[in-house]
Amino acid sequence: MSSNPCVALLGTCDTKLEELLFLRDEIKHSNVDVVLIDVGRNPTEHFAITYNQKRLLNEFGDGKDVGGLSRGEFVEAITICATNAVRKLSGDGHIHALANAGGSSGTSLSAEVMRTALPIGFPKLIVSTIASGDTGPLVGETDIAMMYSVVDVAGLNQVLQNVLSNAGAAIAGMARSYASRSQNVNRSQKKRVGITMFGVTTPAVNAIRKHLEANYDIETYVFHATGHGGRAMERLIREGGLDAVLDLTTTEICDYLTGGVMSAGEHRLEAAAQAGIPNIISVGATDMTNFGPKGTIPERYKGRKLHEHNHVVTLMRTSVDEATQVGDFIAAQLKTHAKNAGAVQVWFPKGGVSMIAAPGGPFEDAEADATLFEAIRNGLRTSGIEIVEDDRDINDEGYAHDIAEALRIGKVEPCHQRRKLDGIFRRVQPLLVDPRHVSTAPASVRYRLPLLSRSSPSFEFSLHPIMFTRTSVLPLALSYAYGNVAAIDLDVNSKDSIVDTANTLANGIISLYNETISDFGAPGLFPDDYSFGESGAVFSSLIEYSYLTGDARYDTLIAEGMQWQRGDMDEYAFLPLNQTKSITNDEQTTWGLAAMMAAEVGFPKLENESWVDMAISAWETQTLRWSLGGCEGGLHWSPFTFNDMYNYTQMSANGNFFLLSSRLARFTGNDTYIEWAEKSFDWARDYGLITDDYQVYDGADMASNCTELLESQPSYFHAIFTEGAAVMYNLTDGEEKWAGALKGFVKSTSTFVDNDVLVENICEKEEDDCYASARYWKGVAAGSYARAAVAAPAVAGTLSTMLEASAKAAASACNEKDTDDVECHFYWAGGDSKSQSATASNGNLGEVFDSMAVVQGLLYPQAKGLLKNGTAPGRGDSTGDEDASNTSSAGGPDETGAAGAIAASARTFGDGLSRASTSFPLLPSFNRRLLRALTMVSIMDLLPYAVVLVAIVGGYLAYSSGSSGHSAPRKVLKPTEFQEFELEHKEVLSHNTAIYRFKLPRPTDILGLPIGQHISLAATIAGQPKEVVRSYTPITSDEDKGHVDLLIKSYPTGNISKHVASLKIGDKMKIKGPKGAMVYTPNMVRHFGMIAGGTGITPMLQVAKAIMRGRAAGDRTEVDLIFANVNPEDILLKDDLDALAAKDPKFRVHYVLNNPPENWTGGVGFVSADMIKEKLPAPASDIKILICGPPPMVAAMKKATESLGYNKAKPVSKLEDQVFCF
Repeated sequence: MSSNPCVALLGTCDTKLEELLFLRDEIKHSNVDVVLIDVGRNPTEHFAITYNQKRLLNEFGDGKDVGGLSRGEFVEAITICATNAVRKLSGDGHIHALANAGGSSGTSLSAEVMRTALPIGFPKLIVSTIASGDTGPLVGETDIAMMYSVVDVAGLNQVLQNVLSNAGAAIAGMARSYASRSQNVNRSQKKRVGITMFGVTTPAVNAIRKHLEANYDIETYVFHATGHGGRAMERLIREGGLDAVLDLTTTEICDYLTGGVMSAGEHRLEAAAQAGIPNIISVGATDMTNFGPKGTIPERYKGRKLHEHNHVVTLMRTSVDEATQVGDFIAAQLKTHAKNAGAVQVWFPKGGVSMIAAPGGPFEDAEADATLFEAIRNGLRTSGIEIVEDDRDINDEGYAHDIAEALRIGKVEPCHQRRKLDGIFRRVQPLLVDPRHVSTAPASVRYRLPLLSRSSPSFEFSLHPIMFTRTSVLPLALSYAYGNVAAIDLDVNSKDSIVDTANTLANGIISLYNETISDFGAPGLFPDDYSFGESGAVFSSLIEYSYLTGDARYDTLIAEGMQWQRGDMDEYAFLPLNQTKSITNDEQTTWGLAAMMAAEVGFPKLENESWVDMAISAWETQTLRWSLGGCEGGLHWSPFTFNDMYNYTQMSANGNFFLLSSRLARFTGNDTYIEWAEKSFDWARDYGLITDDYQVYDGADMASNCTELLESQPSYFHAIFTEGAAVMYNLTDGEEKWAGALKGFVKSTSTFVDNDVLVENICEKEEDDCYASARYWKGVAAGSYARAAVAAPAVAGTLSTMLEASAKAAASACNEKDTDDVECHFYWAGGDSKSQSATASNGNLGEVFDSMAVVQGLLYPQAKGLLKNGTAPGRGDSTGDEDASNTSSAGGPDETGAAGAIAASARTFGDGLSRASTSFPLLPSFNRRLLRALTMVSIMDLLPYAVVLVAIVGGYLAYSSGSSGHSAPRKVLKPTEFQEFELEHKEVLSHNTAIYRFKLPRPTDILGLPIGQHISLAATIAGQPKEVVRSYTPITSDEDKGHVDLLIKSYPTGNISKHVASLKIGDKMKIKGPKGAMVYTPNMVRHFGMIAGGTGITPMLQVAKAIMRGRAAGDRTEVDLIFANVNPEDILLKDDLDALAAKDPKFRVHYVLNNPPENWTGGVGFVSADMIKEKLPAPASDIKILICGPPPMVAAMKKATESLGYNKAKPVSKLEDQVFCF
């Protein structure tokens, strides 16, 4: 292989081959290799083309023929392939620069590839006929170099040859420089701080920069807040290029909201918040919007306060209303995206937000500034983000000094510390014994070093990102290697030994958790290295720990974290806003299973919603995501189409759903959960993801209809199916299907056993494939296997042998450092273990969790009754669904038989009293003292008083619940069963249209309809051969309790609509649901375009109202609605729509009438392509068009949107479609 640097040359070889070959030769003259990638429309063959069209499509696309695609479709397809190719080649280090030469089309395509596939700093050059014009849309926030071709790239002549020769030399030099930099491991390792600046905040930025550079070993990156500057900073943060951000100047937000010329777009403030790096935001220059020369000011702003900065820049003072919008935007962005609230601060310079807004300045406006500050305060309330209010102006030198120090830059590790450690690896590689990368991602790298010489004992250590922020890794690891701390000696036959060991391990986890809360303030999460799903698994195990050991010290802490991560959206449990762009289905159900565990063991909770209701909410979300397309079922790994893993179905997601279904079935007795458990299990068997010998594969490609399987076998995936099968075996009284499955699963556990000890093959036998998250799978597996043994005692023997041996080995893999911390390593089955140990706080959370889960699982055989039929008595509220109130009377882990049951009842009763004394602060102080006193009485002495005191406390709780408390509203819809609801009220709107209100069973009930879904109405109609069913979208939502409203227009041929119109008050209607492929989640797109006709307005109104309700929680979706009708009187719900539009500037309604009245200012005629082009968002990856109306209208709109470049609407719409028809 050549040692020369290499340039990738991208071009359309069907039209520019001669010019591209010339440029290729010029590059090669500089001893630089060239990879030529053909993105032309027509396939071209030439020896110099490295990646022709066929190879590009096969290796980096779906391999499908593109000959029949339209021009736009071809460009989209080939751009994706080229992007994948360039990303792969650059990531593997095979290319060191990317170049292109061509006209406008080739330039546009190449620029998109460069912006998407390559980071800032990677050389990029385009020779183009349009390089002398406005290149902003092409370059964006990147560092693409543009070279004007002078003449067209159409035939070689002396001018073009000169230009291409210069370009070849330039890109060859860039590639050589980049390759040299990439090999230089000793380059500067300074911390990097981004700062935003504008002319009117320059004094502050200069003072900040000088202070930081004089006192810390850093370099500053100053971004001019001109729109592109903000975008560039956001991108650099996402690429890992900044360690901290001092976002002093946020003026670009004003331009975005008011239409100025220096907008950085709607994603401003997101990257640093999502990265969790130190991030201080101030409001510099938010007193102004930027325009060009004074003559270019929009007409609507010409009466405003203006200031000519110079002859080409005119500034407009933001108004009070605009200041409110800016404040709302800042607060919503931070609240939505801040991964670690403790890493974010917002500073208010109350003496003036810019040089010209200080007292006496032309833009001084105390009212607008105060409104800005108040909007931010209100928006960040309860967010955990600190606000610092300072009376000085933003350019005050003292203010600059203090805000710079607030970054605490001395405590920030450089983001390229990981590169430094990789450099260490390269330097010591000749000395390595068994060097290996354990992680394919940079999350965890493992190294083995000889301590003294080649004959010395080797030392292996893990480098986790968390270590970078907490300690110096190499000295720490070396100190472990020389240490000689005794391993934990577990007696698997002693309950005391098991509890003590589990206690030690739980302490280690809580130690890290408390440190995380202290540093970042986000309950329920561990540091960034650990995924949302891993946090959920740990919380589930800590709930289990409390139940099995009786150690309740951490219950409040755990309940608080669970409640926090439950999120603010009533319809979607465990979908907090700061996870909505990255969460996977298995992560959400992992938290759902944690709530299920809490319900099953009666874990105490903080708020009114019960644990089982949380679990059901997470479960319901999954049913709505069940695939109706590829593979005819199954769950996508990612629920979001923009995520790379959307088209992959992973068995962790499907297994979690199966397990949650089975446990909900056991807990509630509801057959719906059994049906879904059967359905999900059978689907996995049908597609070979569960094999005939009950091995469980990783997953499959849904784009290939699940014909391409990934056959790796994580222990976690196997174990959750084993547990689910055990529960189903239990529920069906040993039904043959589940008996066979359970037997097969237990037999195939041998795949994960080495000398009776549980192993994670992907890490311990196939180490090159291990990645960071795989290091907690053994803990999840151990817990599931332990619970399977409880649910199906027939298989307990085989599983118990493995669990006991694994627990013994796991304990010996750990050593207690002190009373609050413990070190563990991963390799239970043997190996040089001590050199791999680390505490949870120093990177080994997964290892400590694994050990805790398998050790505490040994307590299950003594507690086997507690999970069988509902909750353990006396341990908090587990009520929710009215069918979910089953209880168990079994004793605790240390008691059996009748005596044990009596003692357990008394003890549990005492536990309940103790918890009640702290859980119900409204109890009169005398009663609380009484409860505490009674818990000090002998348990057996307490029995005679149990009934009386239960009545007292129960009476109080009933009273307080009735007078001041409330429980979570009950959802009444059933997806597989029609129910009858009584017509309560009818509001006639016209001769053929009315709003029908149907009463729900209880005044506090809600329908339980996800936003975007609809319901079915059914009736037996005279003359019809079978029951008639019709779908409708309610105009009410789950915010409306006790009723559901339907807007229905009666048609002469409409069977159901005529039937509903004939109903009298008190008559009943059969209703079932939810139904439909659309499920709205906040910020699922940037912009909705809606087209509605007649009663087709109902789903649009439902989605629009949900967006409005979500504004306070950070939903910033824009909506443009075209609403078409025949006559003015046909415009349904116009008052509602106008009220929404008046209240929210991001919701706009455009009315269209066939027969307009005089002086009508809206659209006229049918909705046309021109109307859509003018009123709705242009085609883009982050928009969606929704259509609902009469069938002829829908058909016409499908054609119109396709003609405008939107993706072609499919016959049956799916959630991921760009054009969605209800």
